[in-house]
Amino acid sequence: AQLAIIVVIVLANVKGAPGTLNVLQYSIAVQALTYAFLISPLFRNMTLVSRKTGGERSEESANALGASAQRARLGRGVGDAIRVLAATATIGAGLLIASARTVEYLFAAIDVGDVSGMAGAVTWLAPGLVAFALAAQLSRILIRVGRSKAVASATAIGAVIVVASAAVLVTIVPTGEGPATLRGLALSMSIGLFAVAAFLLHGAQIALGPNAVAGLNQTLTVTGGSVVFAAAAGRILAERILGGSPAVGTAIVAGSAAWIVVLAISLVALRIGDPFVSHTLLRSNWR
Repeated sequence: AQLAIIVVIVLANVKGAPGTLNVLQYSIAVQALTYAFLISPLFRNMTLVSRKTGGERSEESANALGASAQRARLGRGVGDAIRVLAATATIGAGLLIASARTVEYLFAAIDVGDVSGMAGAVTWLAPGLVAFALAAQLSRILIRVGRSKAVASATAIGAVIVVASAAVLVTIVPTGEGPATLRGLALSMSIGLFAVAAFLLHGAQIALGPNAVAGLNQTLTVTGGSVVFAAAAGRILAERILGGSPAVGTAIVAGSAAWIVVLAISLVALRIGDPFVSHTLLRSNWR
């Protein structure tokens, strides 16, 4: 992971324009804030393993997961929780994509430097929010059932993929092209996170059985399809409201309108296409 960070910093400084690394850090902070405010409360409140399995699991009970009934029970609990997290994170990604242009305007208003390309960076980091949410929760679960090596392996593979994809996507960019460099780095980071999430999902399926990933394809198909449409519609609306060089107040209104469009479309689609996840989200305690 440290190697991937070093490579990203070097490429941002070498291939990007002055300030490119700062803009990338701003974009990552926006992604992290979305995770903290939208996903983290759900993450905590669901108490994903203990709620579904009846309490804390000692190392001895984790090693006893070979019993089919216990394994299936834990797998169902994990699978249900992962579906809810995936849906929430996908909607969060849509919110980021829809409001990316307004985010750039807001940062341009408060930063004395050039933040050109931030909208592109936020856009391409947004899909990684889904993978990050899945990876964070799956890591916690796999460590809890004694599969820490799978977590370490997935993290290492993801870091290598970030380095490899950044080497391809950024080195072909002409030196000094800040926005293009930002897009390449953001996309490479999302690709690496998806690789980590994919390996961890495979590890969960091995450790906990097919119930651990049951229904996930349905949830991702419903939320993913609706969010792509909703994010596009929200972004178009936001850019129409923004016009040329809007004031901060106009940018806030544009971003809020984009969020309303994404939430309305994606939640209705989720209610129709995946009632279980919709119902679980509605009755979740978001304190």
